[in-house]
Amino acid sequence: IDNIERTLRNDYRIEATIHMDPIVTDDELINTLRTQVAAVVSEIDSRLRIHDFRFVAGTTHTNLIFDIAAPFEMKMTDGELCRAVAERVSEINASYYTVITVDRE
Repeated sequence: IDNIERTLRNDYRIEATIHMDPIVTDDELINTLRTQVAAVVSEIDSRLRIHDFRFVAGTTHTNLIFDIAAPFEMKMTDGELCRAVAERVSEINASYYTVITVDRE
């Protein structure tokens, strides 16, 4: 789904949101991580919000995949924001990798 959204954005300049439901909402670890990541994002800028949080465990690392809703007037670029979040999330656990889509609103 993320690859399809990225292809539409990069190749066709179309913004689309495609959801794979259901997002897991009843797992203690995932809920804890969602809360921790939301706090990290909010520390960067209190106007930022996360949504569509997913957890994909692997043998070498775990992907934390989510979107960040950010205001258009925010000074940080999408790349700067993603790097700042990734750095702070890796402090929670070095094996956590972030896969972030920034939604400007």
